[in-house]
Amino acid sequence: MGNNASQVTGDSTYITEGYDDGNEEGCGQKLLSLLQKMGVENILIVVYVWHQRMPGHCTTEVYKMVLDRAKDLLTTLHLKVMEAEHML
Repeated sequence: MGNNASQVTGDSTYITEGYDDGNEEGCGQKLLSLLQKMGVENILIVVYVWHQRMPGHCTTEVYKMVLDRAKDLLTTLHLKVMEAEHML
């Protein structure tokens, strides 16, 4: 039940991006949309949700949890990069 989204850039005219929903229809697409909205490039996010339920029946709560954790991770990474750039 893994979901992933990636947005990787090449040169200024070629962008490769994609997602895989795994067994959770729409979850990878939502992660990719989050990356696009935040303008994040050169990153791969992989999410594994372990729970006892029927595959393919992702609840609103699971979607929210995945997106909230991804936002937290991206915000933390952004702050760390900004700190590192100011230290140089």
